[in-house]
Amino acid sequence: MAPCSKINREEISFSVSSLSEVDASTLPRDKVCIVSIFGKSSFLANGCKAFLIDEALGKNIFQGMFTDPGEINIDEPADIQGFYHPESRVIFLHLIGSFDTKCLLQKCHSIENELKEKTFLEVWSDLQCSFSKALLLIFHLSHIILVAHPTTTFDVSYIHLFQTLDSVRQKAVPCLTDLLRSFPISQDWVQAGRPCSPRVLFIFQTNAPEFQSESIDSSDGTGKTRSKKFPPIKRLEHALEDQIYRILRKSRVITNISGNSLFAVPANQEFVYVTSKKSLIVDPLGYLMNQLKECCSFPKSPGEMDPSKSKSYLLNRRGSIQNQTANDLPAFALTPEDGASEHSFKAFLWQHIDLALSKGFDDNVGRNIVRAYFELPTAQIWFQIANKLKNWFFMEPKDSRSGAVMSLLKTTLDIDVRFSEGRCAKVLPLASAAYQDNLPTHYTLDYHERKLNQALQVFAMHARGPAFQQFAQQLEEDCERLWQNGHQMCEFRSLTGNHCINPLHRASEDDEDVDDKTLPIMPHCSQVKMLSACDCGRRQASREDPFEVKAANYSFYSSLHDDCCGKLERIKFPVFTSTTGVSRPAQISPVQAHQQSEETRRKRHESQPGRGESQVTTTSMSLALSFGQPGSSDMFPTEESAVELSQGSEESPRQTSDQEVIISLRESKVTESPEKCTGGEKLGVLRQPSTTEYLPGMLHSESPLGLLPMFPSWSLICLGPSSLYSHNIGIQEQPGFIPGTNFLLPWDVTVKLEHKDRWPTVWDGKRPHTWKTKKGGKDGSQFTVKIFIGVEYECPRGHRFMCSAPDKVLRATSSGLVKDNANKITGNDMPLYFPCPCRGSKHQVAQLIRIHVVTPKAPVHVTLNPRVQAAPPPSPVFSPGNSEPVKLSQSAYWVLRLPFVYQGDQGPYLPPKDPVPVEVCHLLKGTYDIAEQISEKS
Repeated sequence: MAPCSKINREEISFSVSSLSEVDASTLPRDKVCIVSIFGKSSFLANGCKAFLIDEALGKNIFQGMFTDPGEINIDEPADIQGFYHPESRVIFLHLIGSFDTKCLLQKCHSIENELKEKTFLEVWSDLQCSFSKALLLIFHLSHIILVAHPTTTFDVSYIHLFQTLDSVRQKAVPCLTDLLRSFPISQDWVQAGRPCSPRVLFIFQTNAPEFQSESIDSSDGTGKTRSKKFPPIKRLEHALEDQIYRILRKSRVITNISGNSLFAVPANQEFVYVTSKKSLIVDPLGYLMNQLKECCSFPKSPGEMDPSKSKSYLLNRRGSIQNQTANDLPAFALTPEDGASEHSFKAFLWQHIDLALSKGFDDNVGRNIVRAYFELPTAQIWFQIANKLKNWFFMEPKDSRSGAVMSLLKTTLDIDVRFSEGRCAKVLPLASAAYQDNLPTHYTLDYHERKLNQALQVFAMHARGPAFQQFAQQLEEDCERLWQNGHQMCEFRSLTGNHCINPLHRASEDDEDVDDKTLPIMPHCSQVKMLSACDCGRRQASREDPFEVKAANYSFYSSLHDDCCGKLERIKFPVFTSTTGVSRPAQISPVQAHQQSEETRRKRHESQPGRGESQVTTTSMSLALSFGQPGSSDMFPTEESAVELSQGSEESPRQTSDQEVIISLRESKVTESPEKCTGGEKLGVLRQPSTTEYLPGMLHSESPLGLLPMFPSWSLICLGPSSLYSHNIGIQEQPGFIPGTNFLLPWDVTVKLEHKDRWPTVWDGKRPHTWKTKKGGKDGSQFTVKIFIGVEYECPRGHRFMCSAPDKVLRATSSGLVKDNANKITGNDMPLYFPCPCRGSKHQVAQLIRIHVVTPKAPVHVTLNPRVQAAPPPSPVFSPGNSEPVKLSQSAYWVLRLPFVYQGDQGPYLPPKDPVPVEVCHLLKGTYDIAEQISEKS
């Protein structure tokens, strides 16, 4: 329907949303009655409930069931279609909104994205509020209101809607009075805000077969005569009237005084109409097809029908159709005169319209006589008032009174939302109290999330409805605000995985991890205490949980030097030395670190034996080759270097028994170290180190070339002569060892000489008593040396023990007898972490922290080349930084202390909570080796 169009010279079809386009000055000055219709419609009705009005007028003015109204304007809260019929002096209004199935379906498609953010009740509340505003406008403009329903059951949900509209109407009267003062209407209309208390009529549609016929039966099948006064459909209407009247009176929707109520129902007239067109209601298109079929079909007869009579039959059929009642024809084929049937909608409606146009309504009942006000406006005045009220109801409120009225309408309609909000608001303090119960002064993010989950569980147990998400979000915000307001813990992780328990603070003035510069400055502290031994292992002391690599691997051990091992012989590892007095840490990005690690591997590969220009002759062989394992003379071995060494040997080492390993000392060529460390030892690096930039972390296989750390994380110290260790009683004067585990394991190595002229001591018969000449070598070319090796593990509680294999703790007998040897230690990877065997600490993990070596009194050197992989591949391999294995002096007790923590370019590698397989974190095999001692004469 167009916003405003003239059907003939005087009839007008319009829409309430475009009332301003109607030229009211051209309308006649006759008094008019306003009839409105609203309610619910089925999907087949196309959102139209006014097909009965079309039937009564004989025109399709509201685009009834047999026409497609097209898309409903979903941008408008409700579409009110209007038609002015001057012949009958009636203005008809048809409200289409969210109560109509087709309209609701189209709106649901349009608000699909909105439903993702809001609940259905919240979205439905907005639709219902918009529809109620349009309905409230109708109640202030109409004399007669028709409530349509597709079934014959009264919808009790209307009761709450009517009560809400009545309460809002009473609040809106002062505002409407101010709007109506300027119009030439009666004072009663101005004070009440409406021309009268509208009369409401109810229209129902039925599909029951017993109500389809209007004929009167004389019996009910039992032999008893029925009442012939009313047909079944009339009795249904009267029963519905009694039911509706009782419901409306009990709920006080209607009262004795009609002016005090939202609407009234007639006391002595019918106000319920039931239509009985089953086929028209269920399937309007099917109804038309059946009508067309009946018009075109011939009557069936036993004999063949004469085709020449078909024309006369159609004419007779057409005449019979014309004699049918108006209710049996479609709406567009009816005329106003066709509604003279006993049970017709036109007769039902027009009795109320005639009364309104003649006397007006007086629906007051009871003993107290109260004058009922009733006024009929002219069409010109009505269009002006309707436009004014439409703007007030649908536009944004301009004053506080109007805003309060609209707010009351929304809150009263949203009974589900209001109940949910009230319930959630009542539960919110209980949930907040559950969060604050036994709350410490400051706590971590994990603790905050656990307490928040507890509070949300308490909230979910009692909160209900669409406001649940809104108040749950408010609960999270309140708990988050409480946590951040002085209860937030620092949570900076130590190198062992424990967080700082101090309140949120800064570690220094230039702390980049904290944006708030107003926080206090204090050191990190986890309050975790650990018991650790010094470099040599002779003294234990309590230590703080470290937050820096220097404190973990250097500062703690340096603090014990003065009281224990500070004056012992020590082999120093390469560290950064500044020659300019100005130094800074190198900036290493992850991409740059990867590229430089590839360059490091390439240059180290080029520096393998046989590729350097300056070479000297030495005699050495990796013991790892005796087990078929690749060895290397470089700091970080590769498979290629191992292949080169194995191909260059004339005779491969072999293992003759579980107790002996035979190696052959021969000539080999290695690259001379271009640099010497500070102590004078030949611990060269691959290129000249930087004197201005230092490595911020620890040295590992992916560290850039030319960078050295500021401090050593490893320690290699000599306790004294080899006589300090007795294999009968084990390690003494070192606390913390679990009984039976303080022994080193013997490693018997058979040395085969190939250059007798370089060993004058052997041929002079001055062999030490620790040497054992092999039976096959009568000339002394083969002899066995005994080396004692131990790998020590230490747990945070200070418990210490040795391992005899990668998966076994060393255990000596009660008499101090050790049955194991060191072959499994030297020939396999040793786990970096091992479960502590002490009682009461099943979940305590010990770490490989020291390597004990007692060297023999023989013209050979025991060498160490430790390499540790602290995390699964592709993690880097950590080493002390020496370019070739470190040679240990003869007949001495040496202790290599490994780092307490391992930190790469990406951060620290935290120790595991439980022991991990040896393939994950381990000390790589090939750590131990033997090299020939070259005398000065040679």
